[in-house]
Amino acid sequence: LNIDELQDMIRLSMKDFMGISDKRLNALSEVLFRVYDDDCNSLVDSFEFLSSIAVLSSMSTVEKLRYLYRIYDFDESGMISINELTLMFHACMAGLSKICDISNAPIEPDLDRFATIFFDPNFSPVIEDADKGTVMITRDSFISFALDSAEINSWFAYFGDLDDVSLGKPEPFETE
Repeated sequence: LNIDELQDMIRLSMKDFMGISDKRLNALSEVLFRVYDDDCNSLVDSFEFLSSIAVLSSMSTVEKLRYLYRIYDFDESGMISINELTLMFHACMAGLSKICDISNAPIEPDLDRFATIFFDPNFSPVIEDADKGTVMITRDSFISFALDSAEINSWFAYFGDLDDVSLGKPEPFETE
């Protein structure tokens, strides 16, 4: 996203909710843009932005999980692959790392290993997709497994109340 696209997205989704002028909303959008544009290339990764804003939002955990699932269900089949889930985890952590001090954020190999657990038939029902040559999980399976995950619940609890962010750190990210 460039700055104009980000401002449009924020204006369309937040103006009525926040009840502030376009000028003020644009100023806030510019600050947010600078935070997300950490490589100064005048672009923001839309997946990092949308994912991290969802995690930080006041939505319930189930609403956040549904929203994230919809973003990464690229073919709108109602199922996501391990690649889509891995991208979700990477984008969430990358976006959150840009706006919050996460000194113990999981590293990419940990996120990759954690994503594979969602696709272990011993933990979550999977569906084989012969056309794609991969296994998929449904939204309900994803949400159910995520709600039972201590790691995911710890991260949602940590980021669920921005007033409490400085009071503690989320639990370490475990992959086994």
